[in-house]
Amino acid sequence: MKKILFTILLFAFFLTTGQAAVDECSCVFYVRKMAIPQPPKVEWAYQLQVNQTYPVPDSWVVFKNEGIYKGGGHASWVVAVATSTFLVFDWNYLGKCQFSKRIIRFDDFLIKGYYW
Repeated sequence: MKKILFTILLFAFFLTTGQAAVDECSCVFYVRKMAIPQPPKVEWAYQLQVNQTYPVPDSWVVFKNEGIYKGGGHASWVVAVATSTFLVFDWNYLGKCQFSKRIIRFDDFLIKGYYW
């Protein structure tokens, strides 16, 4: 119950300020603080295990270590899912220590997979 309340409060904080409430500058650190499912710990985002081929709310989306994610990969927190897209909250996508929200298509070729 505390985790759910914390998530709701943090979500409201993000929507009103656009600022991150965590003090670490790592996409993996951020998703670990937000998501309930927890994959094994790794050094780089691209090393995260995936166990699903489609997203659900409160899951991880893990990106390949290619293209714009070259140099460590990337992970984001899936917060909502639609028919062909899903909404994620990101940490470090726009720049170091920056929070962002974006919509991603299911067919994005840089998606490695999902964890939930």
